[in-house]
Amino acid sequence: MGVNGLTSYLRNHKAAIERTVELRKQNDTDSTNEERPAGVHVVVDGWSFIYHAYQQAHVPWVYGGEYDQFSVVIQNIVHAWLGLGMHLSFVFDGPQDTIKFPTTVSRLTSTQVHHSELFFRTSRVTRETPRFLNETRIIPPLVYPSCTETLLKLSSQFRGVDVYFADREADPFIVELAGRLGAYVTAIDSDYVILNTPGYMGYIPLDEMAWKLDVSLPSPTRTRTISIASSVASFSISDFGSDSSILEDLAEFDEGGFVPVKKKRVRTTSTKAILHPPGQAPILRSLIPPEEYSALTFTVYTPDSVAASLGIPTALLPLLGAIVGNDFTQNIKPITNGASTVHGPTRQKLLFEHKLNAAERIVYAANALSSVLRGVDKKKKNNAKPKQRSVLELIRSTVNQMLVHPNSTTERQVDDIVNGIVESALMYAIPPPPPVPQGKPRLWPTPFCALHHDMEQCRLDAFVPVPPEEDDLPQRSPTYYTNQPPQHQDALSMVQNLYLRQYREGSLDPNVLDVLITGTMWPRIFLENPDTPSTSGPLDAAGSLREWAYAILDQGIGVYMPPEPEEEEEDSNSAENPLGLANGSQTDNRQTDSEEEDEDEVIDVVDDDDIEEAGDPLVALRGALQRLKGVSSVGVSGGLPTIPDQGDESEEEESVDDDDAEECYVTEYVRRGGRVAEAQVQVQDLNALLEKAVERDNGEATSHNFGQPSMHNHAVPRTSRSHPIQLAEERERLCVLLMACGSDTQHVRNLDSQWLAPVIITRWVVRWAGVQAVSANKVITNPLLKTWSKGEIAALLRAFRHEEEENVRVPAGRPTAAAAAGSAGSPTEMSDRTVQLMARTLSVIEAMRMLIQVLCLGNRVPLHLCDLKGRVFHEGCREANVHGQVATVDASVFAAVEEGLEEYIREDQVKKAKKKKEVKPVSAVKPIQKGVSFHLLAQLDASA
Repeated sequence: MGVNGLTSYLRNHKAAIERTVELRKQNDTDSTNEERPAGVHVVVDGWSFIYHAYQQAHVPWVYGGEYDQFSVVIQNIVHAWLGLGMHLSFVFDGPQDTIKFPTTVSRLTSTQVHHSELFFRTSRVTRETPRFLNETRIIPPLVYPSCTETLLKLSSQFRGVDVYFADREADPFIVELAGRLGAYVTAIDSDYVILNTPGYMGYIPLDEMAWKLDVSLPSPTRTRTISIASSVASFSISDFGSDSSILEDLAEFDEGGFVPVKKKRVRTTSTKAILHPPGQAPILRSLIPPEEYSALTFTVYTPDSVAASLGIPTALLPLLGAIVGNDFTQNIKPITNGASTVHGPTRQKLLFEHKLNAAERIVYAANALSSVLRGVDKKKKNNAKPKQRSVLELIRSTVNQMLVHPNSTTERQVDDIVNGIVESALMYAIPPPPPVPQGKPRLWPTPFCALHHDMEQCRLDAFVPVPPEEDDLPQRSPTYYTNQPPQHQDALSMVQNLYLRQYREGSLDPNVLDVLITGTMWPRIFLENPDTPSTSGPLDAAGSLREWAYAILDQGIGVYMPPEPEEEEEDSNSAENPLGLANGSQTDNRQTDSEEEDEDEVIDVVDDDDIEEAGDPLVALRGALQRLKGVSSVGVSGGLPTIPDQGDESEEEESVDDDDAEECYVTEYVRRGGRVAEAQVQVQDLNALLEKAVERDNGEATSHNFGQPSMHNHAVPRTSRSHPIQLAEERERLCVLLMACGSDTQHVRNLDSQWLAPVIITRWVVRWAGVQAVSANKVITNPLLKTWSKGEIAALLRAFRHEEEENVRVPAGRPTAAAAAGSAGSPTEMSDRTVQLMARTLSVIEAMRMLIQVLCLGNRVPLHLCDLKGRVFHEGCREANVHGQVATVDASVFAAVEEGLEEYIREDQVKKAKKKKEVKPVSAVKPIQKGVSFHLLAQLDASA
């Protein structure tokens, strides 16, 4: 993640760049909402925190995710950080930018898909070894919601914990927030030494945090520290008796005695121990705190120190990152088409020699930038006087100086390289913070965003109200309607306001915003059989639930629709040379009036001081590139989301609008074989889905009862775009949820709220498997396709069960044995069927969570993922299939699952143990007497 080679450069030049900070443990570690002393403010990159914490916790992932153990690990880390006087702000990514789609697809393929293939292509014995599981680790699909759920609980308990959800990519949001708070940023991403804003304190790598162990230290001359693998054990000679064998071995070694030694291979782990001279406490490099610690030390890298070591102004660090390459470089489309088109990887080959490694490319690019600023031309090998240049000219001059083969590189290729650098550099642009009047808060200037005053700056296009046509009234934010009477509110703005508030509170997943803003859906991929269709695909159980979510979103706000192709062709024809540079290329060199104006709006580049005084060069790049491309600064390329008509409409007008409505689709990125591919899913009308649900539940293909009481005597809601389901009463929204899941039964409605979601999820996976088996119309012998048994259902319900004794707040630095060691006891045996069942269940849980959120039923139907234990499910299935022992579940809960699905549930079939064949005892072999061979030879000689 971040700039290619920058992390290696930081490690190689650590002594000259870093600054070490130490925080000592305080006494008030358990204070909750009481006033805490002022300490260090740290902004935490949420996804970096998840990846690093899950990797170091060694929580078993193969069972589907032991989310209860992971929640305990998160609590321990946060408690320990609070005990050091830290104020924590966790920030998570928002909806994805379209430019990062190829990078996301590549990462999913190389990790989730390929690791899953490797697991199922390996023998059962090998794939159960700890080494194999560690090398093929797959992040479980529900770690994000379980982490945010845990952090939100901690935020409600402690003043020193805040949770934010960014507008788009979290990196600029995090640095801007850190600048407002005067905070550090901790993550595993080198972009945080490129991004900069006033007040930003610097970047703390998560993997360079180290805990000082709290041990009683005897005299320095009598202490020995022994490092075994990744653990640190400090022993004092006084801790052993005089008859200790360790002392004898040491004495024998000191006297020159020979001790047999077997050289062992050193194990490399993520947790490293640093040994210090005698008399000093050892340091444990880890994110997870040990049981006893006295302080936390970490290194800080600032953009100023990095720029100083490279010899360039701090303001040019984004250009350096764009030249070397980052996450966006390979995904930028070239501005020209043809044989000479330059793509991302080719750009790097044209600028850097093959012999340069990643860290050396950083230095090489920085030297090129520095020489251009000083007016040194390596081609002419003379020192020219510095001349004034615009930022685009600076980039072009640097590219020309870095070309490996300048004579064979065309001007069109140079234009492509410059355009890619500009596009990549703009990703680092952070607007200057507005002045804050005295007495006003630094954050939350408006209720809809923690940083921005204007809603358009958030880049959440689906929540920006669009005024009616031919109306000169200014655009109004959703908060404008909060104090207005209901009869004066339009439905669109009310739903926008509702969803935006839920997203900022953490009650709406960013995947929902992907549907509204980019028209995409990214179902999380987990361990599943590669020879079967994906359990997260549109034709599987989870896909049917997502169809309901799309219909609800389309009715309330409108699903994103791409623009018409004619508009794109006009834009491409009007900008053959988007950069407007005098490059002598073969294309038309005519410049428009706007391009001539752009030449006047430049930033002079002479030396370091002028660069700093001129401000951020990305501002000029952004304005120039946007005017040249003819796009707006707000929103993503591709147009705005569809906005339903909000005028007063009669039923006739509604029917006409529904019939004439343009078809829209959501692009789902799911596994297809051994790759991640696109799947187009048409967005259905919500009323049509409700009609189908009534027909399905009643078992008759009639529609005359629509709007009348259903088979369970509950009225079916009547919705429209002027009266969306999001604004209906809770009982109507709950009715839609139960109808969508085929669970509108009396037993389900009588359940306690904490069991509603687990029962609905279980009923849906059982129903889907049963329908597939019935539609096959033949005896199913494949164990992966069989219906659910009672033992498997009971095991799944037990995996959801909340254990009171496990819901204990763990003190800081005291992780549970299971969380620290990775598992408790011996590994649980898994079958291919249980792995596939768990994969489908996890996909359904994700889709069900999305459906609950879009219906705003989070409080009525809570889904506590921190209670989910995948290993319990596998253990329960094994006990039912092998020993015939069904897990104990509340009778009312099991009855709610079974009601109406009796034909889809089978009895458990206990596997018969194979009879052991009686093995005949092996006859004793007569031992050969000593010297018998020589005796035979003697007899042969005598006979001769």
